[in-house]
Amino acid sequence: PAPAEMQRTCLVTRKMPAHRMHDGVAQEHEDEDTVPVELALKALESSDGIEALAAASPVFASTKSMCKGPLESIGEFSSYRDTHPLAKVVAIAKASDEEAQKVAGLHAEVDATTYSFGQTLYEVEIEARDFEQAAAARAVTEKALSALGIAHRASTRGKFNYFIAGTIDP
Repeated sequence: PAPAEMQRTCLVTRKMPAHRMHDGVAQEHEDEDTVPVELALKALESSDGIEALAAASPVFASTKSMCKGPLESIGEFSSYRDTHPLAKVVAIAKASDEEAQKVAGLHAEVDATTYSFGQTLYEVEIEARDFEQAAAARAVTEKALSALGIAHRASTRGKFNYFIAGTIDP
């Protein structure tokens, strides 16, 4: 969908139990789709809302079918995503031609996630074809963040794990 259409959507994500982070890089695939935010909010309120969400989201329906007990809401957090061609990041990083070629065609997804405990986490996500491309994208991104004076560190947990921990502090 176009950016204007995405403003009122909710991302439904499924990470399997084997999902793990290594040096700030997710090592497993995750399934995602989007639904209208109003539909997601209704799912937090009632079982009818859960059924409506399952009808609209194949990812949620599949996840729901794996559950052995009733679903219940444990809270919520909000993430806002902006997507940028990695070519912009390459320019800020003053990356070499070789680095630019390795990351050509990729996009940086910048998430700002606000939690109910009052902290906001900023995360840069780049989906790459293989480890070599992921390493190049990470190097270019780190150079750009440093050039802009932005402190950064590798993720140690996913958004949901920070939510459960009640803090984004290491």
